[in-house]
Amino acid sequence: MTLAGVLGLLRFPSRGCAFLGPRLSLVLSYLGAGETEPMRGKSLRSQLSEGKVLLLSLSVTVVLTALFPLVAGHFGLTFLDALADPAEARALIQGLTGDQREVHAWMTGTLDVAYPLAYGALFLGATLRFFPGRGPVLAIPILIGVPADVLEGLVQILALTGWADWLVAKAVLTPMKGGAFVYGAGMALLGASLSAWRGRGKTA
Repeated sequence: MTLAGVLGLLRFPSRGCAFLGPRLSLVLSYLGAGETEPMRGKSLRSQLSEGKVLLLSLSVTVVLTALFPLVAGHFGLTFLDALADPAEARALIQGLTGDQREVHAWMTGTLDVAYPLAYGALFLGATLRFFPGRGPVLAIPILIGVPADVLEGLVQILALTGWADWLVAKAVLTPMKGGAFVYGAGMALLGASLSAWRGRGKTA
């Protein structure tokens, strides 16, 4: 989809719903299926914890992490994502030019949607792989943080495009997604470290 098409969806929510509705239904039915032919008989849980998938998720996460400061520097932007205070978020939006708001909205609707999906797949897959017994329980904060991040992005798009001011929700969503990110990263690093230590012990 072109930039103009994305901006069109942002300006006209009814178009966005028509565009995203069938695709979201397909994704939800795919996730709920458990095991399907496209997954070659493997569950989503098994796929996420595979080494190749983890490497892909890590690569995408690193690339997206590097893109945010590059784009911010190019357009002179300060992103809303780190601001949990609704008043500070409103003040930041008011200080942006029309073009900056449009770029920010486009960024939030693209990169900032791909980002939680990428790091969510990485942290979830790593937790399930390195903690096979308690992985599903340990992964609950990650499963809460990813949709919180996406919802935060929706709130920001509505504010940036002038459709609605729901920035009060950032007081909850921003700390929630931030805490889940730190937790997920910690679980991934801890699991990888324990796995390396165990492997070293076996070879000793």
